[in-house]
Amino acid sequence: MKAADLARFIVLAKQGHPYEGPMVIEDVPGKTPPPIAAALQYQQRDHMERGVEYARKVLGLGVRRIG
Repeated sequence: MKAADLARFIVLAKQGHPYEGPMVIEDVPGKTPPPIAAALQYQQRDHMERGVEYARKVLGLGVRRIG
């Protein structure tokens, strides 16, 4: 990794903050009761969508530049 890329990453990491939203957690890995399964699926989808949105808006990933 180039030093400039590492420095950019460190600045980005220091600007971030932990996710403070509500979270659903399994008590026993692999043994999820049915009512919690839907909540876990919703949470996973929400986190993925937030990540994709961040990648597009902040990092400019997935943006096609023509010319």
